[in-house]
Amino acid sequence: MTPTRLGIVTPVVRRIPGAGDPLSWYRAVSADGATPHTQLLESADHTPGGTTRSLIGVRSAVHLTADRTTVTVAPTSPNGPAAIAWLAERRPDGRTDSAGIFRLAIPAGGPDPAERDRFRQPSPLDIVRELAGQIQLAGAPARWCHLLIGTIGYDAIDYFETLPAGPQPEAEAPRVEFWVPDRLIVVDHTRDTTTLIATTWSGPGDEYRRHDASADLAALVELGSGLPANLAHRRLDGGIPEAPAVDQDDPAFEAVVTELAEHLRAGDGYQVVASRTFTLPCPEPLTAYGILRAANPSPYLFFLNGPATVLFGASPETCLRVDGPTRRATIVPIAGTVPRGRRPDGTIDPDLDTRYEVALRSDPKELAEHLMLVDLARNDLARISMPGTRSVTRLLDVERYSHVMHLVSEVTGVLRDGVDAIEAYAATMPMGTLVGAPKLEAASLLRRVEPGRRGYYGGAVGYLLSDGSLETAIVIRSAVVRDGVASVRAGAGIVLDSIPAKEAAETRRKAAAVIGAIQRAAPEVANA
Repeated sequence: MTPTRLGIVTPVVRRIPGAGDPLSWYRAVSADGATPHTQLLESADHTPGGTTRSLIGVRSAVHLTADRTTVTVAPTSPNGPAAIAWLAERRPDGRTDSAGIFRLAIPAGGPDPAERDRFRQPSPLDIVRELAGQIQLAGAPARWCHLLIGTIGYDAIDYFETLPAGPQPEAEAPRVEFWVPDRLIVVDHTRDTTTLIATTWSGPGDEYRRHDASADLAALVELGSGLPANLAHRRLDGGIPEAPAVDQDDPAFEAVVTELAEHLRAGDGYQVVASRTFTLPCPEPLTAYGILRAANPSPYLFFLNGPATVLFGASPETCLRVDGPTRRATIVPIAGTVPRGRRPDGTIDPDLDTRYEVALRSDPKELAEHLMLVDLARNDLARISMPGTRSVTRLLDVERYSHVMHLVSEVTGVLRDGVDAIEAYAATMPMGTLVGAPKLEAASLLRRVEPGRRGYYGGAVGYLLSDGSLETAIVIRSAVVRDGVASVRAGAGIVLDSIPAKEAAETRRKAAAVIGAIQRAAPEVANA
C-alpha cells in the first residue's frame, strides 16, 4: 500500500447568510473563553480599505512557540500529528519527541551580515513561512482555507539585530507564537456572510478526520442558526475598583524621560519611546475584552487564548500589511496623541474636542515627531520595495478613539522580487512608532532603562495566509493575562523638549481604556 503523501490540506467549506456577531461566535465555540488554543480577530472598521473580516479560530492543528534558541511545534488536535510529520519530513534537522512535539534549534547567524541582508538571517519566522506557504491545498474554495494566526513579540528583534542584554529577565511570553487553525469561522461584514471552514491534513487516519471535519462543519452550521445577533457584554459597575500597580511610578518614569532626553541632547538619537507596565487583577479576561471592544471600537480587536496566557486588546495601529497577489506593503504610522474633549459628566464636548484636534495639528513637537516617523517608515520600505513604488497615501489625518485622538499617516510600496511578507516584516520590525529613531539606537537605550522586557508589547498580532498576504496590528492598548493578573503596557515618545510629567500622564491615558475595561469586568467591583 502506497503511503499517503504528507502536507496536503483538504478543506470543507460552508457559507451561510448573515454576518453573525464575532464575539457571540467566539463565546459559543470556546465555552465562554475557557478553551485554550482558540483565537478571535475582529474589527470595528468595516469601511472600504479597512479590515472587513473577522476570524474565529475554533480549533488548531498545531501551536508554534519560539524562545531565543528553539522553535517548538506541539499538536493540539487530531490533525496535529500529521502536520508535525510533514514538518519533520521537511526539516530533518529538527527532532520529534515521544509526545509528538517537534523542536528545532535556531541556527546562530553568521558573521555580521550586510544591512540589506539582516532580515534574511535564520529565525523561527522561517518555520512560520513554511507552515503557511509550503503545504498543498486540495482545491481552494476560499482564500481563508489555510492560514496562521498569532503574534511576533517585540523581543524577536534579537533574531536580526545585536542589542545589549539589559538588566531585564527574559519575558514570560514566547518571542513568536502562532496557531494553524483547522476549524475556522470567517465573518464578512461587507458581504453579510459567514464562511465555515474545516480542514484535514493528509496522513494516517485522514479518512476518519475528513469525516470528523464534515460533522464539525454541520455542528457549526447548527450553532450559527441559533446564535444571538449581538451578544451584549456583561458590564459590572459599582464599588471602587482596585488601582493598578506600576513597575515604574511617576517619579521613576519621569527620571527615565530626563535621562533619555539627555541622551538625545548628546546626539544618541532623535526620539525614544519609553514604556512602563501597569498590573491589576483580571479574573474574567473575555468579559474585559467585551467591555473594551464596546467602549473603544478599533480597527484591530484581538483575543488570543493560549495554554497559559491570554492576550487581548484594541489596537488602532497597523503594523505591516502585505497584499499577497499585488505584493503591496503598507505601514500606518500613528504618533501624536491628545485626550478627547469631554464635559465634566464624561460625555464628548464637540467644541472642546475640535479645539483639541486643532491644538494637535498645530503642535510643533507632535508634528515634528510624526513626520520623523513617516520618514522612518519610508526608509524601512525602501529596503524591501521596488524603486519608484513608495508613496505617502495619507498624511497627518486625525483618528478618534474613546480616550484619545491620534495623528495618522500611511506609507506604501511594492515588494521587490525575492522578498515575501515574512522578510518584509523582519526588515521593518519593530515599528518606529513603538521604539523611536534611529531604531537601533533607540532600542539599545530602551534595553538600559526599561525595567522589564516588552514581550508581546510593541510586536505584531495578526494572520498570514497561504497566498502570502499578511495583516498585522501593533500590540498596543492591550493586556496580557497570566494566572488571573493582567499586565497593561503603555509608552510615550520622548524627544529633546519632552516634559517628564506630561509623558508620564500620556502613558496613563493610553493605558486607561484597557485598565478601565478590566476594572469594570472584575466581580469584586460589582459586589463592593
